[in-house]
Amino acid sequence: MGLAASQARYLQLTARKSNIEYQGQQLNQARTALADQSAQLFNEMLEIEPPVAPTSSSSEFTKPTYSFTDANDTRISKTVKNWSPSIDPTTGEEMEGYYDLTIQYQNATGTEVTNQYQRVAMTFNDNGQLTSIQIPNEGFVGYDPTTGAYADSTTYSNGEGMTQLYYGTEYDSQAYDDAMNEYEYQKALYNKELVRINAETQDLQQQDKALELQLRQVDTQQRAVQTELESVQKVLDKNIELTFKTFSS
Repeated sequence: MGLAASQARYLQLTARKSNIEYQGQQLNQARTALADQSAQLFNEMLEIEPPVAPTSSSSEFTKPTYSFTDANDTRISKTVKNWSPSIDPTTGEEMEGYYDLTIQYQNATGTEVTNQYQRVAMTFNDNGQLTSIQIPNEGFVGYDPTTGAYADSTTYSNGEGMTQLYYGTEYDSQAYDDAMNEYEYQKALYNKELVRINAETQDLQQQDKALELQLRQVDTQQRAVQTELESVQKVLDKNIELTFKTFSS
């Protein structure tokens, strides 16, 4: 190989070497980007927390109940939820809640007896006991046709018949069922996220393996070009040396 041919080949190999090095840099940058994406997916997996199934024995699934005794020592109880209280004016049994109570009386006006109604509202005292409060009304002479008794006015004394209010708890199955439904929903979302992260991670791994294979091929090409470049460099140096000897002689 002459001097001119050696120089031309050397320039070709130098350009090819630069191109191979650029390809290698691009492949390394692509692998770095894949590594960053993989690390981001790993962090996402660490951030999501698996849902915890509710425990039926937890105090979270209890609801308060109230009960009290009336004047006849009758225990009356009702949970706070879905009250449907009533009042029996005959026995005097009074349930929890707020009420408008209408009790019929008869007025004795001369020889004529007329109907008279009193409205009594039920409420709670600050101490937790039920009381009855009579709504103000005009005075009259009360008459009880069953006993024949008369009175100047008919009233209820506050707290009459209400001796003690009891508090307790009971299992709230509806709240537990709602919690279980929420748990199943959150578990489905959690599993969906895991499937997504695992699938994307596997895809990144496959891309990285493909890039690694290409990078090995580029390294092989670079070594071959470097070997040939060194060989051409030796030939070029030898031709230059012979040329100087020719001109010097």
